[in-house]
Amino acid sequence: MDDQLRIWQPGGTYPDPHLWVESRSDLNIRFAVFEGLVGYDAHLNIIPRLASSWEVSEDAKEWTFTLRENVYFHDGTPLRASDAVASIRNASRADVGGAYGTGALLYSYLGNAQLELLDEKRFCVKLEQPMADLPDLLVYIMIIPEKSIGSAPETIPGTGLYRLEKHENNRFILKRHQAGRDHTVPFELHFIAEKDASKRAAAFLNGEADIITELEWPQTTGIDAAADSAVIEYHLPVAIPLMLNCFTGPFADVRVRQAVNFGTDVDEIIQKACGGTAVKLTGPLTPHHFGYDHHAKPYPYDTKRAWQLLAEAGYADGLEVTMYRPAVMPNESGLVAKCLKEQWARIGIKLHIEVQPDREQYSQDVRAKKIRDLCIFDSTPLSTYRVLHEKLDSSVRGPWWQGYDSPAFNSLLAKAARTIDSDARKKLYTEALQLCTEEAPWVFLYSPIRFFALTWDLFDQYPGLCQRADGLISF
Repeated sequence: MDDQLRIWQPGGTYPDPHLWVESRSDLNIRFAVFEGLVGYDAHLNIIPRLASSWEVSEDAKEWTFTLRENVYFHDGTPLRASDAVASIRNASRADVGGAYGTGALLYSYLGNAQLELLDEKRFCVKLEQPMADLPDLLVYIMIIPEKSIGSAPETIPGTGLYRLEKHENNRFILKRHQAGRDHTVPFELHFIAEKDASKRAAAFLNGEADIITELEWPQTTGIDAAADSAVIEYHLPVAIPLMLNCFTGPFADVRVRQAVNFGTDVDEIIQKACGGTAVKLTGPLTPHHFGYDHHAKPYPYDTKRAWQLLAEAGYADGLEVTMYRPAVMPNESGLVAKCLKEQWARIGIKLHIEVQPDREQYSQDVRAKKIRDLCIFDSTPLSTYRVLHEKLDSSVRGPWWQGYDSPAFNSLLAKAARTIDSDARKKLYTEALQLCTEEAPWVFLYSPIRFFALTWDLFDQYPGLCQRADGLISF
């Protein structure tokens, strides 16, 4: 390893720091170089980064941020409030791109916000609507010098512990930035992008890699047996549901939605499609999410109850539905569909399946509400506010919303948006999640488990390096 930490991961790009990305490979690189006003700790709690503190008005519409003192960009220029204001404005433009239908995502939240400079270290964000969860969005807005907006990405300085030294082919080399700050990991970082997990595993066993990320269980077998290796399991804060078309057709009826939840053997799907490495969902969110009810139970597999509900809804003789699915992301969607076809036949539902090989087009189709009767999807935001706002709140009709309409649910979310007290807001989210789960706009499947592998010496010396709950590396 010497003074280089070689990290092999499925991908990695170095786009404009204000382009919306959610790939963990991209974020590993981005968060090493750049910082936001706030960030997540290892347990996914919001903590200060470039902001030393903030205040919020009682109506959750006005936020005042104070920046840390003595922070400098990699080019030596000091951090000023004008840089933060310019970064927020730039990241929330209507024309900012993003993969898989996430373009202009921040514009929908912050496009109409007013940003006011108070002095060199303070500024104010004034929102049109209450948003008690604003920090959830600010985690992903990287603060860069105002003068660097529009520059070539690889020339833009950040404030992070590392700066980009070189990008060649599939390798990103990040040098330690010596600016009087302590380093958690005192190494030069080499990120190597390799999509093939078996090749990442081989690189580790051959001594070419110190860390490999995002392994599935089969790829860990040889590594786990190696003497100088540690395999770390982590439960992704990603929900894999079936989104149901609640606009029209059979799933407009809550009884049919509940029936398919009772009629889905999620344990069997986890075994056959995920190799046993997943956790059953109890609702729209994972245990990592704010407001999750740790006492909640998943829908039991109960075909008798499913038949009863279908009969009450007028489908005693069965029905036919069409599922739309991608070829990848989730990669196991074909196996999930196969299991569902067999399971739903037992409750009188004939399942037809349409496959979209182009994942980008699939996302655009889901966003355009063209999911047939249902689709399989990966719900990735760590923010409870974002998941519920973008996917389930009919008063918003967000990009991934599929027709679920519950005034009681919407009312709870509206109240949460203007509730500053964290404990009180958490209770509102828990109540909303309970209601949503009962009304079943989705079939709640599972949340994946993935693995890191790293050398034992590295694990022993830096135990927190691969312990962050969302699968990112902590430098």
